[in-house]
Amino acid sequence: MGDKTPKAQAKHRNQKRAASAVPRRRDKHVVSSPAVSPDAERPFRFRFDRVDVGGPWCLTDITKQDHAALLESMRQIEGMLVREVIPARCKREDVAGRSPNPDARRRAQDMFPDDHDRIHSLRIGGAQRIWGLQFQNEFSIIWWDPNHDVWPTRRVTDN
Repeated sequence: MGDKTPKAQAKHRNQKRAASAVPRRRDKHVVSSPAVSPDAERPFRFRFDRVDVGGPWCLTDITKQDHAALLESMRQIEGMLVREVIPARCKREDVAGRSPNPDARRRAQDMFPDDHDRIHSLRIGGAQRIWGLQFQNEFSIIWWDPNHDVWPTRRVTDN
């Protein structure tokens, strides 16, 4: 009888109600909002360890003017918490599976076969995007997309 539950033990002894093995707590409280990821409260950080050098959206193909704007945006974003960046400026896209651009789909599948589900776009301004792999509070930049070509849309608005 040692491995039976209290309910089974009570039934075996013809008792009406089993004694609970865990005492009941009367001071329960209800959490009204879902738990926030601890990463959401961490500062957003950029990494360059996965940059796709030589591809069609290579970061080295950036103009001097766009480079200055990108660095300024990155400086501002790094002062923010993850919850302030996502989803306001950053969103996850299924580039490898659903991008309207077949070159982007193929590049994502070839370059990031295990991580392509983590590809995010980060709006810099207007049509300009950087694409990267999101891991916790870190954004590993992979592509520079000044014309919104990785995931083209009919309408791209300015800030």
